[in-house]
Amino acid sequence: MTDKYQLMEKAKKLASEYESKYMGCAHSTFAAIADTLEIYDEKIFKALIGLTGGTGDMTFGTCGGLVGATAAIGVIFGVNRDKLTQEVVSQITALTAKVGKKFIDTYGSYLCREIHKKIYGETFNLRDPEELQRFLSRPDIWKCGEVCGNAAAWAIEAILDAKSSGKNSTI
Repeated sequence: MTDKYQLMEKAKKLASEYESKYMGCAHSTFAAIADTLEIYDEKIFKALIGLTGGTGDMTFGTCGGLVGATAAIGVIFGVNRDKLTQEVVSQITALTAKVGKKFIDTYGSYLCREIHKKIYGETFNLRDPEELQRFLSRPDIWKCGEVCGNAAAWAIEAILDAKSSGKNSTI
């Protein structure tokens, strides 16, 4: 079996590459985790596109990296509607919160706008054409890919730790 840290590094690298290639954080982070763990689903990738950039590129919502990580956690540990229980919801949200805490510890927040402030020193409304152009012309635009990479690695870690602990009944 592949070492957990190798999988984390693979997902981290893919997420950074995908964020640039696929032009957004939520779907790119999901794709990196899904490709690493071989759970890719095109419908989920498509569903996440609008949740990029703090939802609709407005930057006021949750970082798309965390959104994509959450989707991957749900794919792995989720159940069908007829089998959903409070225990399953609690287990999945606990894993999501674990990844969210890493965002808070690293960036001070899991909100897109606040992460931008931390990594770029300013915030952007990516729906505004002038602000979008200013953002896209930054020489350090790659920093969002780095955030996605971290999100993917943290999600892989949370997923594999949960699977190895056997504490989750959905595992």
